[in-house]
Amino acid sequence: MVADCEALWDFYRIQDDKSAFNGAGTEAWNPATSLADWGGVTVTAGRVTELDLWTYDKTADSLADLTALKRLSLSKPAEYSGLTGQVPARLGNLTSLEVLVMLGVEGPIPPELGNLTNLRELHLPYSRLSGPIPPELGNLTNLQELRLVGNELSEPIPPELGNLTNLQHLDLSHNRLSGRLPPELGNLTNLTILNVGSNDLFGAIPIEFGNLTSLELLDLDNNRVSGPVPPELSHVESLRFAPYDRFWNSPCASPTVAEQALEALVADCEALASFFMSQTFRQPTRDESWDTWGPNNPLDAWHGVVVSDGRVTELTIDNHWDVYEWDVYEGDIWGVQLSPEIGNLTALERLSGCNVGGSLPAELGNLTNLKRLEIVRYHMCGSDLTGPIPAELGNLTNLETLAFSITFLTGPIPAELGNLTNLKHLHLGANELSGPIPPALGNLTNLRTLSLCHNNLTGPIPPELGNLTNLRWLRMQGNNLTGPIPDALANLTDLELLYLQQNNLAGRIPPHLRELPLGHLDLSDNDLAGPIPAEMGSLPLGILRLNGNELSGPIPPELGSLVNLTLLQLHDNRLSGPIPHELANLTDLWALQLHNNDLSGPPPAGLADIPNLVVLSLGSNELLGPIRDELLDFAQEVDPGLLMFLLDRSPRAGPCE
Repeated sequence: MVADCEALWDFYRIQDDKSAFNGAGTEAWNPATSLADWGGVTVTAGRVTELDLWTYDKTADSLADLTALKRLSLSKPAEYSGLTGQVPARLGNLTSLEVLVMLGVEGPIPPELGNLTNLRELHLPYSRLSGPIPPELGNLTNLQELRLVGNELSEPIPPELGNLTNLQHLDLSHNRLSGRLPPELGNLTNLTILNVGSNDLFGAIPIEFGNLTSLELLDLDNNRVSGPVPPELSHVESLRFAPYDRFWNSPCASPTVAEQALEALVADCEALASFFMSQTFRQPTRDESWDTWGPNNPLDAWHGVVVSDGRVTELTIDNHWDVYEWDVYEGDIWGVQLSPEIGNLTALERLSGCNVGGSLPAELGNLTNLKRLEIVRYHMCGSDLTGPIPAELGNLTNLETLAFSITFLTGPIPAELGNLTNLKHLHLGANELSGPIPPALGNLTNLRTLSLCHNNLTGPIPPELGNLTNLRWLRMQGNNLTGPIPDALANLTDLELLYLQQNNLAGRIPPHLRELPLGHLDLSDNDLAGPIPAEMGSLPLGILRLNGNELSGPIPPELGSLVNLTLLQLHDNRLSGPIPHELANLTDLWALQLHNNDLSGPPPAGLADIPNLVVLSLGSNELLGPIRDELLDFAQEVDPGLLMFLLDRSPRAGPCE
């Protein structure tokens, strides 16, 4: 267990963004918590057997020291576009590994991965892998899924892949593979999906492919494959060639559709059919439901479609759709395109999903029965929306949730969104929106969560947002907002979370914030000045981040009353005077960062008695007197310049021993 801990800690230390590791509660990676409680870590029989993280910055050789690992999944959401490094060749030592998932990697695929003979799934998609596919992967005879889609792999497909007789899903599409299709792939008799589309393959389809009797989809599109289809493939009844061509011939006139209900349903069907046929399909879906859209099935059996009272009321687009509009490894828009025909589904109450690209059609404004409109990006399912938010969405007065998160929308936030007075959740975070925040958003008095974070918004925070008295979460961090924090925010008497960090806000911290039930307050990295209001000591805060401002004066002793506080960051300000001994009352505190201020006097002895304290940084101040021996007895120095320590509450030398 100690060796596993050391390997994880070495991996953790090199990450720039530790948010996937240091979340609240059980997700915190720190030596004060049990290894089994570290986010994404699974411990079985005293060994780390699974590591599953939603984002990471850098690969690390130390992961190869987790010798009992059975699952290693390191994802990387599309909004974090940077590369993480190469796949470590030493991962070939993890001979117990059964699942390996890595995104955002570059360089060659190490041939050492061919040693992982227990591997069942190997997923290295949508990265910048280059060079050949190692023939050593043909040693992975237990492999059931191999997905290398969306890279820059080149050279021929190795015939050794024909040894993977347990393989069910092989996706090598959207690379730069060349040469002929290996006839040895005809040995993969358990294969249900074979996708080699969008490469530079040429030549005839091998007659050995006629042995693939379990095949459901064969995608050879966007290659130079030529010649006749081998007669052996005529016996493969489940075979579909891409590009997928339905030859529908008016599916909505089919009895299986028309007999369901009313003429209005047929009109809904025709809108869906037009939407479907406007796509550039590689394959409509990735599982057994992929053949559901068409004249042979009732409309309510079409994947993602819900029919209620004779009308289409819900449409969900998910990562079962596999639709590309342009070249994926060049980074262009991909995904399902929301064509104008969507606006004809007038009974639609919910339109949601991911895997959506292109612009938002103005015809969405015709869907006046819509209650939920969500196009977002999440784990393994991206969305590449572009262009502006249509002002016509202001017509959707029944809308309760509007979310376009983590995409590439541009332009201003339409003031017409202020007409959506039934809205409870508005999430437009992580786009490229610009311009001011419309004061009209203050009309949304039923709003509970408002997220405009990580855009390019400018100007002041409108005081009209103080009208949103039902608001619980307000996230506007990561913009270019200026001016003071409006006093009107003190009217938000249900507000539990306020994130305004990483802007250019100026002025003082309003003391009226004491009237709010805030559990999370982050005003860091702004230009706020003046004292920290003593009134903050009355808040039910669990996290308080005021670092990176121009705050001055003493640290209020009243902060010692924040008994629920786990994180206190006041560093990089101009605070002066002694460190209040009352801070020793914060028994739940695990991080206290006060460096880069003008604090004076000796550090309070009581800091050594805070039972959960893990990170303490005091450097670059005017502190006088020694650090208490009681404190140093439990300290591992991390940064001498900042007097930063990692504290261990047991008489041991380091976080993992």
